[in-house]
Amino acid sequence: MKALLSALLLSTTSTPSLAADESESHVRLGETLSQFVDYRINPQECWEQDNVNGYYWSEGRQLVVCQTSMSKPDVLMPWSSADYDTLRHEAHHLIQDCIEGEQGDNKARPLKSGEELNSFVSEVLDDETVIRIKVVYSDRSREDVVMEIEAFAVASSMDADTISETIISVCSNETSS
Repeated sequence: MKALLSALLLSTTSTPSLAADESESHVRLGETLSQFVDYRINPQECWEQDNVNGYYWSEGRQLVVCQTSMSKPDVLMPWSSADYDTLRHEAHHLIQDCIEGEQGDNKARPLKSGEELNSFVSEVLDDETVIRIKVVYSDRSREDVVMEIEAFAVASSMDADTISETIISVCSNETSS
């Protein structure tokens, strides 16, 4: 499982020919997510919370993306690169949930740890970004902050298809909702 993530870290580029592939790969990620969670885009909750781009709720088995250009509840808007980033980030939280205990039990852990995690993060995120994440999540436990940093790093470096494959690999033994 760790080898799959480490070996397949890929960055997407913004060339026009890849834009369609990027969109299609994120549609596939959404389809994969729907096998394991209640995957929602722009639900009413997006308007009820300040500064929320999305969230993964383990106990509710729900993953939400609040698109940057959302206009009203439950209306799908064109996807931006930030929306895709949020989708990959929140999808990684599902992976973190599946590798610790059972999906939906509100137990999670980073996929990587120790020097492997530090090396991965330092290759992907600059120090300023890591500090910003720590400040934004300063009200959370140290473990939660580490999981957020890992999720930001994965979202920045891993393509949607690889995340889909990883979800299927680590979550398939769980009972899907």
